[in-house]
Amino acid sequence: IRDQIYSSKQFRFGPSADWQVNKTSNLTFTAGRETTERTNAARDRTWEDRYKLGYVNRSLPIRESALRLSYEFASRRGSTYNPSYDDAAYSAALFPMPTAIGSNVTSWAVRNLGALRSYYLADRDQHTANVRLDTPLRANLDAGLSFQTRQSQYQIGRAHV
Repeated sequence: IRDQIYSSKQFRFGPSADWQVNKTSNLTFTAGRETTERTNAARDRTWEDRYKLGYVNRSLPIRESALRLSYEFASRRGSTYNPSYDDAAYSAALFPMPTAIGSNVTSWAVRNLGALRSYYLADRDQHTANVRLDTPLRANLDAGLSFQTRQSQYQIGRAHV
């Protein structure tokens, strides 16, 4: 048995744009890519592309309230998934491997289960919508109401979850 050092490097970049429609309204657009490189993980590399469109209106007739709307789409993909990346960290001396013909070693209790993949590494498409309403109650106090919905679809192997 040996210890495995885990490390990761993360890179983010992308442009953004802000258009002032009038004195009280703005449209925003952001695009970005996040790339993560890992050592001793089931995937060496993942990348996620994000696109976000937003709208802000700061002149609602209800007590000078502000309305914020946004929609975001994100798509994560990655290098080949390897569920046995940590085979060298296990010792058959402490827990002997099953020797019966037809034994499924990937589902053996002491080892990682090949069917239990890590969702933070899985391919994913995600849709997120946000609505926020802010209104001033006094000169030094605001109240806000927010709503968010998120739908994620994971692809693990060839099956969608």
